[in-house]
Amino acid sequence: MKNPWSDRWSFVKSYIPPGSSIVDFGCGNKEVLDYCTPTKYLGIDQLPTADVVADLDQPLNLNDHYDLGLLLGVLEYTKNPNTVLENIVRYADRFIILTLPVKKKPEWARAFTKQTINELLNKHFKSVQHYEHGRYILSIGTA
Repeated sequence: MKNPWSDRWSFVKSYIPPGSSIVDFGCGNKEVLDYCTPTKYLGIDQLPTADVVADLDQPLNLNDHYDLGLLLGVLEYTKNPNTVLENIVRYADRFIILTLPVKKKPEWARAFTKQTINELLNKHFKSVQHYEHGRYILSIGTA
């Protein structure tokens, strides 16, 4: 059976520089490791399979800094995306944020439009670029 996220991953992996160290916020089952080989990796999620089990709506205390932070389909589930970004922006030089601008799903705390994700990210990053792929918006924020 085809992985329903395979299209998303094939799109995202083209934006991950080879040899990057990665902190994966909302890592799920660490699927990103099927698509790239980071020099260092840390997966953070509420799932017990994560390297660090944590609620992203709460402050984090990580010991390392990474080249790249991932937030792939995560902000929709958070209580306060502003607080989440304030808490994590110091842990990586660049971030890839993937959102799906569709009507809010029942399990989501919120939904984003292209305009609202742009406004949110511009509060936390020096520069933001957006790329579209099908229904997805991939944003790259530079801390």
